[in-house]
Amino acid sequence: MDLKKVKETAEAWGKLPEKERAQAMRDLIRTLPAKDRAVIEAYLREIQKRSSK
Repeated sequence: MDLKKVKETAEAWGKLPEKERAQAMRDLIRTLPAKDRAVIEAYLREIQKRSSK
C-alpha cells in the first residue's frame, strides 16, 4: 500500500462525491488482508462523519 496515496485520499475524502469515494476505497483496500481492510474502512467512515459536520 502506498502511504502517500492513503494520506492524499484521507485529506480529500470528505470532499469527494460518493462514487469517487467508493472507487478510492476499492483502490486502497484491494490488496489488504481482511483485518487491515476493516481498520481502513472504519477510519475513512470516521473522516466522512467529521467532514460532513
